[in-house]
Parts: sequence; structure tokens; C-alpha cells
Amino acid sequence: WLQGQQYRYDYTWLMSDYTSNLMVMKFHKPVDSNNIRVDSVKKEIRFRFTNSMISNSAGELVAYSNGCFINHREYDVMENGGGINPGNVRMESCTTAYNYYPTAEQSMVFIPDPMDTLRYYLIHNSAVLQENPLTYWVDALRYSIIDMRYNNGLGKTIIKNVPLINDSTTIADIALVKHSNNQDWWIVVKKFIRGSYDKFLLSNGNFQLVNQQEIGDTTNHYQNGGGGMLTFSPDGSRLIRYHPYDDGFFLFDFDRTTGQLSNYRRIPVTDSLVLDGGACFSPSGRFLYVGTYWDLYQYDLESTDIKGSEVHIAHYDGYKTKGILRAMIGRMQWGPDCKIYVNCRNSMDALHVIHRPN
Repeated sequence: WLQGQQYRYDYTWLMSDYTSNLMVMKFHKPVDSNNIRVDSVKKEIRFRFTNSMISNSAGELVAYSNGCFINHREYDVMENGGGINPGNVRMESCTTAYNYYPTAEQSMVFIPDPMDTLRYYLIHNSAVLQENPLTYWVDALRYSIIDMRYNNGLGKTIIKNVPLINDSTTIADIALVKHSNNQDWWIVVKKFIRGSYDKFLLSNGNFQLVNQQEIGDTTNHYQNGGGGMLTFSPDGSRLIRYHPYDDGFFLFDFDRTTGQLSNYRRIPVTDSLVLDGGACFSPSGRFLYVGTYWDLYQYDLESTDIKGSEVHIAHYDGYKTKGILRAMIGRMQWGPDCKIYVNCRNSMDALHVIHRPN
């Protein structure tokens, strides 16, 4: 999702199962539970890991990607939309029956061009696979650009796979937030192992590496690896880093003018497991919700004792799709209706919903 719900960039969500179905979840005005429609489209594409999508300012689907291709609103590959994320991982994954790119859920994101309403940036991480010993890592943070003036509004990828970082020191998760001028964009990624963050600014069509900041715990925790969550609060004043393999989350203040992180805190989470989970701010930014696969917790970030504010919200109730697949607590995201939706890390017939997260 993106800040600024009045623009409706997040009004169409795409999800896939393990067959040939693409689920299209559309929010409509007024955004409430009675104005969500889910359609099924027969399309051979998977969103098992890498995924991103964007609507235009009116809420109509523009483009989406699973890390292998950039597709247009009619569910086919956009002109020049093939061949993103080049390398051996693409050769192994994107040409098989599975047809997905295995970096991480936060490894790509679309941004509307601040200077051109018909152009969109796609920020994405590519990966490489090494054998003997078997090692997998991000090799580059890249960007591509699509322009909707082409092909009767279906668009064309006009720039593709340009590296912003071209080394193996970055992990997959990408966080975005508007600059304080409400036009430019901050792009933040975490470095591998040490507590270091790279901050890029997209301004006037150019990317600038503003700073590399080392802050917080610099020891080698599990959460310094990929597969975690790096997420800004809705107003951009806070950033959290959460990895379900560790037993806590990192909390920072963020200056949207300078790009500086400050006020590092590490908050323990009860009952975390080496399995899966997610984290999401409430739309107000005051509360943080953290899932630990089996359980869901709430934290009051305005409390003087954030750990002491922990409230246990829910525990897995045993529901299974077709009596087989468990509806666990996975990744979280808030929608245009200001509810938080939680996936189940399985091929499910349901989502969890936090109805009043504020």
C-alpha cells in the first residue's frame, strides 16, 4: 500500500493460490465490508513470495508483478515487461511450472511518479543462487519504469533493471515513505548482518543515496537476515524492523526531511516462534500489531513502557480450509477501509481481519 488513501493507489489487491487462479480483491467507495468484491481470473502466475501491484488515482488496476514479469491490467505481460530481475534465480524459477520469483514479500514495490501521472516506478531486488555451498542472497536493488501512454493505456516498460545498489550487502525488504515535502520518496533498505540502513531519495526523476546509517544492535541476530518486515508508520515518523525468527522488534523514529533514524529501541515480543508472522501499524500510527504465527499482539507506541502495553489479541482457533490447511497468522497490511488484513500463509479460503485497529 501507499500513503494517501485519497489517491486510491491501493484499491486493487491481487492474490494467487497454488493452481491457475488469480484472485482480484477490489475496494470500492465508500470503502467498507459491503464494498469489497473478489473475482477469480484464470491466469498462470504465482505470488508465493515476490509481489507488488498498483492502481491509478481512481483505484483502477494499472500493473502488477511477481518478480518474473510486469503485467498490465488485462492480466498479460506488458510490452517489454519480461526479463526483470535477470540472473540464475530467474532462470530457475520463472521458467518452471511454478512461475514465481523467490526473494521476499517486501522485495518489490511500485511508486507513482511524482512528476508524471502516467508513469510508475518499480523498485525491486534481484537475487543470485550459488552452489557448493548452497547460498542465496540479494545481488542488487534495482528500478524499472512503466509508461501508460503506450498500447492504448496498457503501458510499456521503458526502463528496466537499473541497479541502485549492485552488491550483496543488502537484504530483500524495502520500506517507502514520502519526504516531508510530500512529493519526493524515501526508499530505505537494511544491510546484511550489521544494523545499517541505506536511504535513497527519489526526487525530480533522480535517485540519490543520501546516507548510510549504522544504528541499533550491530550483532548478528536472526532478524538481520531476509524475510522480515521493514515498515513505516502512516505518517512516516516511525520505522519498525521485525523478523519472526527473533524474539522482538526494532523501533526507530524517522525524520522525513533529513532521512535520519534515531531513538532506537528493541521491544521483546512474547511467545515468538521460528516459523512466520508479520507486523503492521494501525492507521493512526499509535498501535503496532505483531503476529507470531500462532498469536497476535498489540503494542501502544505512545506508552512510556511499550513492552508493558502488550495486549494479547488473538490465538489460532483451529480453523482449516477443507479440514487440512491451517489459518495461521501471517503478513499484515491495512486497506483503504482502515482495517488490517492478515494472510494465513497457506492456500486459504479466508483472511483474518482486525476491524478497528485504532
